[in-house]
Amino acid sequence: MTIELDDQPCLSVDDVEAFKVDLTAHLGSDSLSGSPTVALVTADTDVTIGTPANNTATYVDKDGDTVAIGKAVEFTFTSTSTGSHQLLITATTAARTIKRLLGVTVE
Repeated sequence: MTIELDDQPCLSVDDVEAFKVDLTAHLGSDSLSGSPTVALVTADTDVTIGTPANNTATYVDKDGDTVAIGKAVEFTFTSTSTGSHQLLITATTAARTIKRLLGVTVE
């Protein structure tokens, strides 16, 4: 069973959201390498996901914590209709591959 991330963002129709998904708690001392992927669990034709990448600069998250380089996956997301979507984020380190689910609600 894939671990579901705690953050469950809610967007409006046609929002273009730039996600930065912090995986620090799931990586331990490892950093991300390679090219991450983000895929819809269900085939929704109204969703567009931008090309994901590992973060290449530190940033401060919504809780005020600094996220180190190589600890987050960044991508854009938009939907042209309301609904709930499950995104499967797959990221790799030198030692392993991790998969996490992110739920997104569009109202």
